[in-house]
Amino acid sequence: MQKLDYTENLRELTTELKCIEIINLINNLPVGQQVPQAKSLTPLIIQSKSNFDKIISNSPKFEILKALGADLLYSEDRIGNIINGIVNATLQSHQKIHLFLVPAFLDFYTFHNSLLNAALLSEIVLFKNYLPQLHNEDTIIFRVLSSKELELSKYAKILLLLRELIEAVQRVLNEENQTITVSLLDSGSDTNLGVKSTVEVTKSLFQIFKEVWDWLLNRKFYKNKLRNSGLMDNLNVMIAIQEAKEKGVIDEETARIYRESIIIKTEDLLELNVVPKELYELKTENDTRNLLNEFSEVKLLENKNN
Repeated sequence: MQKLDYTENLRELTTELKCIEIINLINNLPVGQQVPQAKSLTPLIIQSKSNFDKIISNSPKFEILKALGADLLYSEDRIGNIINGIVNATLQSHQKIHLFLVPAFLDFYTFHNSLLNAALLSEIVLFKNYLPQLHNEDTIIFRVLSSKELELSKYAKILLLLRELIEAVQRVLNEENQTITVSLLDSGSDTNLGVKSTVEVTKSLFQIFKEVWDWLLNRKFYKNKLRNSGLMDNLNVMIAIQEAKEKGVIDEETARIYRESIIIKTEDLLELNVVPKELYELKTENDTRNLLNEFSEVKLLENKNN
């Protein structure tokens, strides 16, 4: 699992499992006094349990939770013991310390506290509090799908294609002097590759991939040639090419080359299993891999026919 996915999954889990609310409520229970307000924990625990049950068993989130022993902690028996302990403490007007004498309750508290600390440490240690910047609009994160370690030559080809595609978009948008940087290179089973440019360029990049991706999802690709269709005419970068042609800044042949170059390089990146992370997360992992494999096979067949 990549460190970005690990950190983001941890943060999402703390929200879904109501960690902050649960820990704050327990910590704010008065010491040395009766704790009738402990009953407020019950609906939070039930909601946390409900959200836990919705987590898919083969997902990265469940992998993290299982490693922390959450599958046992959230079993029906353990949750029942926790709720019974809270009810007994409330009915008998016990003090806060009596809640921690219930083993299941102590484990539950420790787990949620540990999850919060793990999420915080991950952001501070792995990203030096840089994580919010990776989600800025001037950055686009690509996912490179791979079932094994990638060869250096493949990485080089991907980076070259990305640079050429971005430079083509920059030329069209008159942003040629803007620097392109790699803001993230995060390898695991797959690789997250963050690229930083300008807001307009990254938005245009995402639009291009999304149009092609939507076409793939609808199983329309290569029934008609993508580059000869009007599918992408409404994209900002394509509108800019058309306007430049109409104003006489570029001739019709140059406009055609710009348009075709952008589409071809996008196709080539998809064939190398490179897709914006945001699009990748819209589908399950297997669907994404299968779709890209199908795209590569159909493209290969068409190239042979041509």
